[in-house]
Amino acid sequence: MKNLTRKMHFVRYLLAVLLAVVLFTPDVAEAANLTIKSGARKDYTANADGETINITLSVPSGNPQLMGKPSWVSQSGSSGSYKLVVAKNTSNSARTGDVVYRAGNYVYTLRITQKGQPKNTVTVKFNTNGGKTSVNSKTYKIGKKYGSLPAGPTPPTGKKFVGWYTKASGGTKITKDSKVSASTKTLYAHYRNKDYTVSFDSLGGSFIIAHYITYGTPYGHLETPEKAGYKFLGWYTAPIGGKKITSKTKMATANNHTLYAHWKEKAKCTVTIKYQGKTFKSEKIYEDEKYVLPYGPNPPKDHHFVGWRVYYSDGIRLTGIYKRGDTINIRCDCTLVPVYGYDYDIAFEDPSPKSLLD
Repeated sequence: MKNLTRKMHFVRYLLAVLLAVVLFTPDVAEAANLTIKSGARKDYTANADGETINITLSVPSGNPQLMGKPSWVSQSGSSGSYKLVVAKNTSNSARTGDVVYRAGNYVYTLRITQKGQPKNTVTVKFNTNGGKTSVNSKTYKIGKKYGSLPAGPTPPTGKKFVGWYTKASGGTKITKDSKVSASTKTLYAHYRNKDYTVSFDSLGGSFIIAHYITYGTPYGHLETPEKAGYKFLGWYTAPIGGKKITSKTKMATANNHTLYAHWKEKAKCTVTIKYQGKTFKSEKIYEDEKYVLPYGPNPPKDHHFVGWRVYYSDGIRLTGIYKRGDTINIRCDCTLVPVYGYDYDIAFEDPSPKSLLD
């Protein structure tokens, strides 16, 4: 008796499962594949979120021609077999449209009624705000958390996606924990400029550390390298030629890149030391380089060395007396004339300036 009772319970369970499958399993084959007979009309109800319908026309002869369709239905295929793609209905209202074919004297009609979105939902569009790829709209339940948001679009050149906002500029950032509002029907992508590493190749000059510079902003302060015997001309985008980059140039290269120093070899100037009207010593110094003044020739008896007077070959004399260890800027050939003083502190110059051009 107990075994019989158990078997009856098991049979009832199986019947319940089978009934649930029959009641709740959708007719996928009928929904996805339809056949329309000659001269007939078929009605079909489509989901609000859109779907694909495969249709076959029973055509006695001839090749069917598409006569009309709703704008929210796209069609492909030929010879009586077609694929219809129903776009998502973002409205809360249902919509109806006819897809009509004609083959000879026969007309075939598929009337599609598409459901609207539930009243407690809102379909949000995603404006890429200058991004390079599109983002599909999405339906959310009003008053609930967004839960998931689409990944950002491909950003514009030199920019990085930072999130979805309620306005194209400014606005409130929306996250997965933000609550859905019926009034928010469009979200906008926001971006920020990316930072890139700019390296400096001084091409034989002194080392310059790399900078991090934000795309679209000026390069800012650029260090000046040094290279013995050469004058720095600036930073360029190529070792030879290229575009000159200054502190005011806006960075328009959307990747890590290198700037290159350009140089011009300096001319050499002659520094001559004269003593008692004659050349005591001469040496070559690069133009615009710093020259540290040496100690003067041994002074005459009862005298001491005071300093130097500096005469350039273009006739200009630096004012004042320069002491040993002072630094002057060499800009062309120049002559150094020692100045001596008596041991009782009366200074005189040797030789006289007139003899410098001898």
